[in-house]
Amino acid sequence: VEQAKPTLLRLSNLGFITYDPEAKTVRINEKTHQFVQAKSGKKDYDNVVFTSDLRPKELKGYTDQQIQDDAYLLYIDSIYNSQNEKRRLMKSFGSMDLTTLDLSLGAVDNVVISAKKNVVIFPDESEVLVRANRDFNFAGWVNAGKLEMHTTASNFEYEEYKIKILETEQSVFRVRPLRKEDGMKPIAMVSSLTGIAGELMVDDPTNRAGNKIGFENYPILDCTAKTKIFYNSKDIFRGVYDSTRFYYTVEPFEMDSLNSFKERSMRLKGELTSAGIFPVIKEDVKIMPDYSFGFATQAPEGGYPFYGSEAKYDNKIVLSHNGLQGSGTINFINSTSVSRALSFLPDSTVGVASFVNRAADSGVEFPPVKAEEAYITYVPRQDVLKAKSMPKQMLDFFDGEAKLRGTALITPKGMTGIGLMNFERATLISDKFKFKRWDIDSDTSSFSLNNDNEDLTEDPLAFKTDNVTSHVSFKDRMGEFNSNEGESVVEFPINQYMCKMDKFTWFMDDYQIEMERQSDKDLAIDAGVDLKGPNFYSTHPKQDSLQFRAPKAKFDIKSKTIYCKEVEYVDIADARIYPDSMKINIRKKAKIDKLLNAQIVANYITKFHKFTKAEVEILARRDYKAEGQYAYYDVDSVASYISMNDIGLDTA
Repeated sequence: VEQAKPTLLRLSNLGFITYDPEAKTVRINEKTHQFVQAKSGKKDYDNVVFTSDLRPKELKGYTDQQIQDDAYLLYIDSIYNSQNEKRRLMKSFGSMDLTTLDLSLGAVDNVVISAKKNVVIFPDESEVLVRANRDFNFAGWVNAGKLEMHTTASNFEYEEYKIKILETEQSVFRVRPLRKEDGMKPIAMVSSLTGIAGELMVDDPTNRAGNKIGFENYPILDCTAKTKIFYNSKDIFRGVYDSTRFYYTVEPFEMDSLNSFKERSMRLKGELTSAGIFPVIKEDVKIMPDYSFGFATQAPEGGYPFYGSEAKYDNKIVLSHNGLQGSGTINFINSTSVSRALSFLPDSTVGVASFVNRAADSGVEFPPVKAEEAYITYVPRQDVLKAKSMPKQMLDFFDGEAKLRGTALITPKGMTGIGLMNFERATLISDKFKFKRWDIDSDTSSFSLNNDNEDLTEDPLAFKTDNVTSHVSFKDRMGEFNSNEGESVVEFPINQYMCKMDKFTWFMDDYQIEMERQSDKDLAIDAGVDLKGPNFYSTHPKQDSLQFRAPKAKFDIKSKTIYCKEVEYVDIADARIYPDSMKINIRKKAKIDKLLNAQIVANYITKFHKFTKAEVEILARRDYKAEGQYAYYDVDSVASYISMNDIGLDTA
């Protein structure tokens, strides 16, 4: 008896027997009969157990560094720390209301309702309220087979062995992979059901243990309320599908076999409200390849009305975590966009498409534009279609004469655009182009000519000017540019010069650009150099800001030469040099052609010395070399000319 005493005490504590150690008697309780019958399969039983555990939790098997380096582990660790602190302050496992006999329990991490049916409850704040006959109230996550549901108010009813779902936030299915390449583990769907209410039948009330055959269809979800599926995730076009206007409404439904239903045959009936993109679409949703709820359907004969307009869409429609998509052709004014993947957004349709805009010479003019691939945005309510260039393909304008890296906008009033327009040897940049059949216009733009020399030591630009109005005509084969600020700074990187002009004319086929200064306004350079008077300025570091005035000039792209016209003089130190033809030619690296038959006056204030028929090399602002004739007058004022072979700056 003494050897059996520990076992008898343990059985007595568990309620199986009543043991009197003084009288040395043992009485078998009803619980033992129930247990034996349940164990032998002759009687049903349940495994509902509430475990209140105040012991501290910790992540075992990981170092502190591993926890810090893993975001998920760090998240779990923070939850454990919060629970540990809360439970450290708890003074009891629970409390009972003596009026209602309701038992409030804390520190309950989970309640297994049926291990065989995979139904487990994870209470929020680890709290449950146990009522009469093992019923209890709770809020938290309910895992039932492949369904994971978060409820804010639910009741477990023991007699019927079901959960009465009063209110839920979201419900997610964790399904088997649809493809081998997705692995073997269950995958949580990216779509969720919002607003499930009804009942979750855990098992038949006669099969709480889950051992009987014939109840494989449990658990069963009976949703008596309409639920919704939203597509407002930030992953889908940054949350463009507003949940108040774009959603799928699921009709009340019953779904059995939550543990074993076949994913490919799962269907939920309902209708899509698409923020006015299409009328309400009645189509069952299913599990899509991207593990979202959606559908693929064909528009009815005659098509769906499109964005509430007279336009019709009569092709395939697909709903998934990629949004609302389709394929087909968008014909808008003179343009045609053909795509196999269009996305229908609440205010627009977007997608990559082959794009063609046909030329129109009369009425509202349009240029010819095409692209094998362009990013299309069609905004029906604004009556505009946008075609944006792709990273590796620009929009082809004017039959290959120009290419746009940017966006073209088509409206009933014509075509505009924004971006960088590439010509054969030039570039035009603007925030707003206006296109016609043969022309490009812009109120504010930047224009540059490219250096086609393969010498990598040279600047890639040969000519550059900003803030100009522009008019480019492919019919006249020329471009006209006017400064928006009276005069614009023009840069010649290869020539190492800059100038101020207010009008430019580009001759495409001659590879030349003519410049003209029509005003005499004061000039200033950003670097602080005063250009009052002169408008050509050397940026060569060894020419000491050499400058002169030339109201007109021409730049030849092929020879990389600036031909300055109407140059009255050039001041070098205290000398004034007068070109014979009033022309100066500037080559690469600021090299100025030798002047022939020029005149030199020194100094230019007193004009004491004058040289004629001079050949002059202008080297810098204070340096020149020349040879010429000096006039000597005798007492009778008869001139004699003396040849001077070394005329230059007196450096003594």
